[in-house]
Order: sequence, then C-alpha cells, then structure tokens
Amino acid sequence: MIKKIILSVFLLAINFVAYSDCYDGDDFNDCLNKAQQGGAYSQYLVGYSYHTGRGVSKDFDKAAYWYKKAAKNQNAVAQNNLGLLYYNGNGVNKDFTKSAYWFKQAAEQGNSKAQSNLAEAYYLGEGVPRSMENAMKWFQRAAKQGNEQAAQNVRVLRKKGY
Repeated sequence: MIKKIILSVFLLAINFVAYSDCYDGDDFNDCLNKAQQGGAYSQYLVGYSYHTGRGVSKDFDKAAYWYKKAAKNQNAVAQNNLGLLYYNGNGVNKDFTKSAYWFKQAAEQGNSKAQSNLAEAYYLGEGVPRSMENAMKWFQRAAKQGNEQAAQNVRVLRKKGY
C-alpha cells in the first residue's frame, strides 16, 4: 500500500511536465474546450488538473470523468491514472478488477508505470489472479524501459526463486 501511495505521488510529479503543455498560452477553459471536443490529450490534462488541484479545485469525481474519456480514447497515461483512482477509491468506487483492467490497457501500450502497477496487481492478486509469472513479466517490461522500482522488484523476485 505504501508503494502505491509513493507511486501515485511519483506519477503525479512526473505528469507535471505534461500538464504544462496545455497551459503554454492556454487557460483552463481553452483546455476544457479542447477536451469537450474530444481531444484525448486535453481530456487527460483536464482530468490531471482535477486530480491534482492544479489550476482548479481538486475534485476526484471530475478527474475520474475526464480520465475515463481520455482512457477510452487510448491515452495510456489517463488509463494508468484511472487505474490508480480505482485502486484507491478516489472519485470512483474502489475496484481492484477495474484498476487492473486500466493498468493492463496502458501497460499494453508500453506505459512503464502501468506495467509496474499491473505487475504489482499480479504479485498481490488484486483484481487479477495472483501470478508470479505475470508479475515478473510485467516488472521486466517496465524495468527494460528504465523503471528503477520495477528493476528492484525483478531482483527481489529472482532472489525468491521466480
């Protein structure tokens, strides 16, 4: 659980770089307008704004709403962040199955954070059947992309004989 909290904070810090893209010369209403027109990246950014409270009041319900729109439009970061909302029960009912589903959608697109989150779900058996084989597979994929926590988890699992 502590890993997930740390991971959530880390993800939000990393995503700050993406957040600034929408606001270079644009205000929140411009970004919201782009999101309402179906732009997946803008939908993600609006969700992120509500998730973090940057530029607007923090509102997990609205974050989930916009992440869902972006996630359905194949935005991998939104899919991962929506998975985190389901994992923690923020703005949606806590649901490990939906959390793992969204982690997998993003992981299959190559999102290393989602790959690590999905691996952890397999390791713990949260939302998916417990599987050390699948946990190792997804941790390795994330580690190959430079995810240091995933690399550490690969080393730990190898020491345990997996």
